[in-house]
Parts: sequence; C-alpha cells; structure tokens
Amino acid sequence: MPRNIPGIISLVNFLMRSNIKIPTSLNNKTQQVNQIKLIKTNILDFFVSKFSSDPLKVITTPAYSYRGDKNYDLFGLLDAFLTMYILDSDDRLLSQIDYVDWFNKILEFQNDGHFFIAEEGTFHVKEHVTAYAVAILKLISTKNEHCLFLFDNLNIPQQYINLIKRSNDFKKWITLMGLELPRFNFKKSLVYNLKYNSKRLGWHNIWPGSHVGGGVPAVIGMLRESLVKRNVVDDKELVQFFDNYIQCLDERCSNKYGIWKRGIFDLFYPFLSYRDIGGAAHFLWIYDYLGYRYRFPEKIIKSCLKFQGSNGLVKKHPFCIDFDFTYLLNHSMEQINDDYESIGRVDNYMYKNYLAIIQFYSNKSNFQLLHDTHSIPGALASLVEIEKYFIRRSIFDKLQFNDPFKHICWL
Repeated sequence: MPRNIPGIISLVNFLMRSNIKIPTSLNNKTQQVNQIKLIKTNILDFFVSKFSSDPLKVITTPAYSYRGDKNYDLFGLLDAFLTMYILDSDDRLLSQIDYVDWFNKILEFQNDGHFFIAEEGTFHVKEHVTAYAVAILKLISTKNEHCLFLFDNLNIPQQYINLIKRSNDFKKWITLMGLELPRFNFKKSLVYNLKYNSKRLGWHNIWPGSHVGGGVPAVIGMLRESLVKRNVVDDKELVQFFDNYIQCLDERCSNKYGIWKRGIFDLFYPFLSYRDIGGAAHFLWIYDYLGYRYRFPEKIIKSCLKFQGSNGLVKKHPFCIDFDFTYLLNHSMEQINDDYESIGRVDNYMYKNYLAIIQFYSNKSNFQLLHDTHSIPGALASLVEIEKYFIRRSIFDKLQFNDPFKHICWL
C-alpha cells in the first residue's frame, strides 16, 4: 500500500467537513490505493514506449528524445531523468541507473561557451536550458560520488561570472533580461519567427523573459559552493550579487498582484494572466533556494486562486504551469504560517489540482494528447508540492514521491 493513503483518507474526511464535493473515486480506499500505483506505471510505460530509442526498452538507459524521433537529445534526457527521480520514491529504478553514463550524455550538449543547448523545437532560450541541465546534473550528483566530483568542476558561461564581478554588466543584464532586436529566419515560417522572437522580449513578455532572469541566478546558486571552492568568485561577491538581484526584483514587483507586471504590453493589457504567474515562479524559486522572503505572499495567493479551471487544472491538461501555481501557493502559505483568511479556497485549489493530475494519468487514452517529454515532470512536481502542503497542514503523513526541489531550484 502506498505510504500516503492514510493521509489521502484524512484529506477526504477534512474536505467533507469543509463541505467540498468529493468524487466517488476518492471515497473508495481500494481504488485510491491503486490509482497512485497506476499513474506511476502508466507514466513510466509511456515514457519508455514513446520516447526511448533503446531497442530493449530498458527504462534506465539514457536513450530518450524530446519527441521520440532521435537516439537521444538533451530535453529527452533531462525530462526522463526528472520523471524517474520524482516517481521512484523507493529507489528501485534509481538504484539500477548508470549515473556516470547519464551525466556524460547530458554533458555532450554543453557548448564551448559552457551553455547547454537544446534541440530547436523546444523554443527554450539557452539560459533556461542551461539552468535545467545544471539542475538535473545536480540531482544526479546527489546519487554518485564521481558525478559529484564532475558537478563540482562544471564550467559556467563567462557572462555569468561577469555579472557577479562587474556591476555595470549586472545592471544592463537585469534591465534588459534577454531583450534582443528581432531576428528573422526567412527559411522558417512566419509562425516560427513570431514564436522565436516572442521569447526574447525581456520584461515585456515575462513568462519566457523570466527564463533568462531566473535561469542565470539559478545556475549560480546551484553551483555556489563549487564556484567559491574553485576561487572562481568569492563568497562576498556572491552575497552582493544575490542581494542586488533580489533588491531589483523587489523594486519591480507589483504591489497589486505580488508578481512582476511592468512591461510595455502590460500598459495595454493591465489584467493578470496565468503567464504572469508562470513568470513569477521562475523568480520565486530563486528566492526560496537562497532563503529570501517574498515581498507580497498574500497577494501571490490571491493572484494564483484566480486561474483554476473547472477541470482542476490551469489549462486543458497538466503540465509545468500547474507546478508553478501549486508551488507559489504552497510556499506563499508557508511564509505566512498558513494564516490566510481564505485558507479553505487554497485547500480546495490544491485538492482539485491533485485529483485532476492523478485522474489524467490514470487514463491511458489521455496520453495521446502528449507529444513531447516536457509536460510530465512539471505535472508530477505539482503533486509533490500539494503533498508537501497537506503534510504541513497535518492532512497527509508522508510524501509518495521524491522531492527534487530539496536539491535544485529549476526545472
């Protein structure tokens, strides 16, 4: 029996006392026990059948690609490892992994400038890709001593070091946050060019812009001890860098919504969107990892509660944006010691998202909606955050999944 089933039953009882409608499936203890096991089996079976090029379909072999059309590529490897890491709470799979092989396969995608570069179709900027790769390498390094040695000697882009050491470089970077002049590839479609350039608008398109603004300090933070130990930078420089970074973010933070909404387009569309919340998460992961407090946690909670659909999700099917919301709700509530006047609304949001994700992955026919590897680990991370929330609320007893954010601050 999964360890957390008593917690799930407690949650049912709690929600019934709160007059929240409980689906029949959650009242059925046996069905609930089986559902947790079922989603783990369904997801792992789907991953290896859809995205692995290994002829023997050995799930622990690093042979995954983003769309299942290559021997392996960077996002396929990163998403596959993170998925296995979250799901394998008893380490049955992880104990069979050749960690050095996985580590070296991922390293193949680091270029001469020390950025990690993903396949073009992901449309993720190099700062985001680099942060994600460093995060997964850090997870791997927690499992193997040689990988820890490799991680501690990992090189980062010189531009990142310059941001720490040169105040003018930092000021320019935080002001632009990846803003670039438009570039057009006339061999590509108009849709491709619009999508490509929309990712490089800095503060004016906060969701992708924050991939730059959060991705860079995420890498520096996850490699902080190593950078100091190797005398790449000293700790005082890092403290000053992060203090300046958080100060700049705090100054730009909206006192109405608790997130960042200061771009040109926000002048024409001043209303909150789910993309604004997604952008905020990339910054606030760094706040938590470094031990800084949110400026307006109550307003973040209020903002997040606006966007849950009737299906319990932010969009039509679960993916990373669900994690962004449940992460911010959980950590904002933690910062105010769960002292929130509408705590029942937060409980309801978390419960509905948890159930929706479990139900989605319990039904194999839903997997036909998934065309790449990247949505799954983000959705699973949402389950982790919700369980952490209900553990703190004394509703759940233990996590049923591994929590990657014990070690990292990016996915």
